[in-house]
Amino acid sequence: MKLVDEAIFLFRTNYSDTSLIATYYTKEHGLQKFMFKGGKKKSAVLFPLSIAEITFYGRHESSLKNITNAVPALPLSFQFDPVRSMVAFFIAEVVRKCMIESDKDLSLFEFLKNQISKLDVTENLIVFPIEFMLFFANQIGIMPFIETGNQTEFQFSEGKITLGNTIKEDDKGIELLTEIIQNKTINIGDYSKHARQNALELMIKHYEYHVPKIGEFETYAIVKEVLA
Repeated sequence: MKLVDEAIFLFRTNYSDTSLIATYYTKEHGLQKFMFKGGKKKSAVLFPLSIAEITFYGRHESSLKNITNAVPALPLSFQFDPVRSMVAFFIAEVVRKCMIESDKDLSLFEFLKNQISKLDVTENLIVFPIEFMLFFANQIGIMPFIETGNQTEFQFSEGKITLGNTIKEDDKGIELLTEIIQNKTINIGDYSKHARQNALELMIKHYEYHVPKIGEFETYAIVKEVLA
């Protein structure tokens, strides 16, 4: 059966000299893996977070469907920017490792499209990976919650951020997370490179605690440089 769907590219595995297995998050069929014969010649639709209209064949119960055509569905320029590209690789890995194959979620798909468009134009790129980790956590039901207490800390087991009466320099990463969660206007000059990197590291640990078998983020070391 021939099907057409809008899809966000996440990952590829080489299969032969000309073909590959492509992982897409699709609008109508959720996370899917496809055999893409001749796909290595289609670089425009195989860059992380590129959005394409794909045509494919396969039975509903088939675990690996066959793409016959893929064309760009949304013009994006971040793939030509080395720094934004680093962020795209990171976000694609986060999404891929947190999703279950065949999960369909139209709200999540639209959220991802919106975030991809934002990545293309944002002027606050150094906080974008942190913001994405928080907003995506909200989409998949693991958003940390905030309460006040005596000591500032992030309790991963409970998914809880406690804000103390005073914020020490070592707690600035936690403070940055709470500012984003509370949708406050962020003065990025208030947060050092160390604070930004710490905020991202805290969110990665949070994901590792709450997403089963998520494993290590291979692109983390790269995206850390974006936060410099």
